[in-house]
Amino acid sequence: MALSKAPWIDAEVHALNAWQDFGMVHPFTCGTDGCGQSLIATNDGWVCPDCDYIQDWAHTYMVDGSYIENYRDAMGQFMHEGKSDEDNGETTDEPDTSETSSGR
Repeated sequence: MALSKAPWIDAEVHALNAWQDFGMVHPFTCGTDGCGQSLIATNDGWVCPDCDYIQDWAHTYMVDGSYIENYRDAMGQFMHEGKSDEDNGETTDEPDTSETSSGR
């Protein structure tokens, strides 16, 4: 997989931090033993908010802002497809035909 090395321009930093905040992929984390904090992208590379750890690379696709937007859209559509009308907040005028526990 191709890598992109820092320094990164502002738009790339924004895209990298969007991946970190996305929640559907594991974020880059600090490589210092026992730390494990999520890294923050800056123009000069990834930095740990709790120590002096720095990482100077990311996967090339991550610096492309359109890639994260397309991924978000695809995941949103995928997640939406599995929901019922009730889960989507929509109501129907169909009568409730579920059985009750009254023994009838």
